[in-house]
Amino acid sequence: MGRIELPSINLLELKAIEEGLWLAIRLNFPNFWVETDSTTTCVWVLRKGFHPWSSIRSLRHIHQGLLLLRNWKITHIHGEGNSPADILASSQSVRGVTTISPSQLWHELRTALGLNKVGTQYTRCRS
Repeated sequence: MGRIELPSINLLELKAIEEGLWLAIRLNFPNFWVETDSTTTCVWVLRKGFHPWSSIRSLRHIHQGLLLLRNWKITHIHGEGNSPADILASSQSVRGVTTISPSQLWHELRTALGLNKVGTQYTRCRS
């Protein structure tokens, strides 16, 4: 997807959902489940509250895409419960650009997902 400049983290979360949704549609996945650590984004997608005018385009595009799916849901998950996203968010950055080598990322993700599979929490803090 690349680097995106948006005025708020919630709009960035919304854009990520939009991109992921349309990727799933292009790949012919009939089911779509979003887990986000943004309760605000969940509320916006579920049409349960007010949303800023700046979100209208993404929300409209998301809702158009959701009509093309057999099943979908969106749920809130605490950031610590989403190991892959937490790994990326906690990666060191230089001038706003995160630098992580593909092999390092692959290793971190495999470790986190393996621990998650057996019910062990992945912790990013190491001593």
